[in-house]
Amino acid sequence: MRFLNMVKFVHLLLLGVLAVVSVELSAQTAEASVSETEVDNGVVDINKFSGPEQAVWNTTQMLLNIIDEERAGFTENPNKFYDRVAEALEPAVGFRRIAAMVMGSFYKQATKAQKIKFSQLFQRSLVETYSGGLIEYDGYKIDVLPGEPVSEGQRTAVVDVVITTSSGTQVPIKYSMYQTKNGAWKVQNVTVAGINVGLLYRQQFARKVAEAGGDINVVVDQWSSKLDVEVEDGQLKTDDSPLK
Repeated sequence: MRFLNMVKFVHLLLLGVLAVVSVELSAQTAEASVSETEVDNGVVDINKFSGPEQAVWNTTQMLLNIIDEERAGFTENPNKFYDRVAEALEPAVGFRRIAAMVMGSFYKQATKAQKIKFSQLFQRSLVETYSGGLIEYDGYKIDVLPGEPVSEGQRTAVVDVVITTSSGTQVPIKYSMYQTKNGAWKVQNVTVAGINVGLLYRQQFARKVAEAGGDINVVVDQWSSKLDVEVEDGQLKTDDSPLK
């Protein structure tokens, strides 16, 4: 597969994340987007989806609508767009769980205040660093692939999605999701074209801690969700070594 440049890669990543992270909101408010493959004689077969796939399918149009609605006014008021994106993210992403994963072995060393602060900074930094780039893109097609029905008592699932860009490039995405006690499905990790994004962030956090001489406070205070990686010859590389 021919990889996109890093900017488009992460913009697609965020677009994919946005297609799942508002599952609690979308179940009640969103209309589903329909690709050509999901229509048979003009009738949409929504019964082929269940559980987390249904949530993803329902959410896509709502979040693309946010992009469309805010595109014209983004230059003058980008914070309005960021706030709408953040509002969509807040109730449906397991940010504390993600923060624990990203902090890795340093999570147990961190104080409660550091954990909360990092999850909040991670969320806002992710939104402000990458969501603005989505304004520039149009014509994406998002296909949610039907999976196996969720069995009784199952609390984790993987949702497969294929994003097709306006140029025809297809990017497979896998969403690792978990179900909360109240039944909501939340995203906890994303794999894009076989690349584990959560692992990238964990490696970045560990590297930043080493650079700060082990001071977690410094890393939390200066955190940026911009990934320090680049795409070269189909491989994602960090600043110092190939990612394995």
